[in-house]
Amino acid sequence: MAELASRLPRMGRSTFRTLTGHLRSRIEIIVRFLALLELCKQGRVSLDQGHTFGDLEVAWVDTESEPVSVGAGLYDEYEG
Repeated sequence: MAELASRLPRMGRSTFRTLTGHLRSRIEIIVRFLALLELCKQGRVSLDQGHTFGDLEVAWVDTESEPVSVGAGLYDEYEG
């Protein structure tokens, strides 16, 4: 989430495909998607999909200067 929160404000608007094009493993793509969902839940990004199976558009909408909260201590570490 922190990586996206530092990149997206400079980009303004992007697509999920652009944000994941350099990733090689499926788990990296899944983690990136979950991070975007959490940023959307926090009101920092908006997600839009023009039509079914269309590209997911991501826009940074946060105007706060607070650092992104990842929820330290709220989640267990994955040991799988």
